[in-house]
Amino acid sequence: MSANIFGYLVVGIPFSLWNDSYLDIVLFIKLSLGFTILFIFYMFIVHRTPSKRVILKNDCFEYYDYELKTIVNWDDFQSYTISNWIPHIITLKIKGQEDIIFGYYIFSSQQRKMLFKALEQKHC
Repeated sequence: MSANIFGYLVVGIPFSLWNDSYLDIVLFIKLSLGFTILFIFYMFIVHRTPSKRVILKNDCFEYYDYELKTIVNWDDFQSYTISNWIPHIITLKIKGQEDIIFGYYIFSSQQRKMLFKALEQKHC
């Protein structure tokens, strides 16, 4: 929303002053839609990789939060919890490190099943 307002101020007002027309709602809607579409394309082009990832390996798992990489050996993994209240939060307890916390709905249901299955197998 702020990108749309900023775009309207930067482009819409100077354009309307140069064009000797008044600021109308149609121009505002067109500029808002245009900047929204440009912002979506920008996000798809610049941020191609997912912001959070978990890569499961035999001896460890890797957690990526944007470009921050955390490697956790399965021996150091203690447990995981899922909060009862919405929004559900998953907390991974790691021995000697800060807990890893991320949202429940970051991953699809199939990915969550795979993650929880691996966590249960390695924890027991």
